[in-house]
Amino acid sequence: MKAGDAFLVPSGPENKKHLHVVIVDPDASGSSIWVSICSVEEGIYYDESCEFVGGEHEFIKHHSYAAYNFMSYVHKVHVEKMTKLNHYLKKGAVKPAVLRKIIEGVVKTMEAPKGVLSDCKKRLAARK
Repeated sequence: MKAGDAFLVPSGPENKKHLHVVIVDPDASGSSIWVSICSVEEGIYYDESCEFVGGEHEFIKHHSYAAYNFMSYVHKVHVEKMTKLNHYLKKGAVKPAVLRKIIEGVVKTMEAPKGVLSDCKKRLAARK
């Protein structure tokens, strides 16, 4: 598992599978951070920090956004186990431009859980 990897994960209403993208490589303990990509629904508020149009990833079919309010830690062992059990489905990695767009949104968003957000920013800064 590394930054840019994408998985379909049961989440949200009716446990529908949403695309989750790994934002940072796992640290020495195996912990990483990922964000869910959700469809924009007319009349429903969404974080505009990072929006997508259909086709930016094989699973993004229409106007979508990075739901930073659901940004969370994830452990690589957990992802490997859930993928092996077919609970998570590994999809093609996002293109580097899409990962950059998600990372730029991390800087803009006011919606992410503060602890995860500050840790993500530190880990992104350490990569440079």
